[in-house]
Amino acid sequence: MRGGGILLLIGFVVLLTGCAGLSADMRLSNRGYEDILSRNYTQAEKHLAEALAINPDNPYALINMGVVYENTGREAQAREMYEKARALGSREVPSRTSQDWAKDKSLAEIAEKDAGGLSTNQKPLAKRGASM
Repeated sequence: MRGGGILLLIGFVVLLTGCAGLSADMRLSNRGYEDILSRNYTQAEKHLAEALAINPDNPYALINMGVVYENTGREAQAREMYEKARALGSREVPSRTSQDWAKDKSLAEIAEKDAGGLSTNQKPLAKRGASM
């Protein structure tokens, strides 16, 4: 993680009663999201890799994996994840973010800003990730 950088964490909080309706990839993506909140990037990477093995086009898992890569010094891989998420063009808006700038932004817009931050060597914008 770059010094003093704050990460953006986006997410959709699922209450216990709502978990049963989620797909396996979203349950794993949510676990990765929780791991990111705890700064457990090793465990987050494991959950997110499993989510992406099930659904390689899950924009939440792609953004979260980008966060993991960015915070473990793998910027090229982070950029690849953000670009894949952006290219999907998801207009879905996460129900929860940790940063005001990301409220009411689509996943594609968030991924574009994340990728842009890497290409201009800016510090991470906020505590970020994605969860449904």
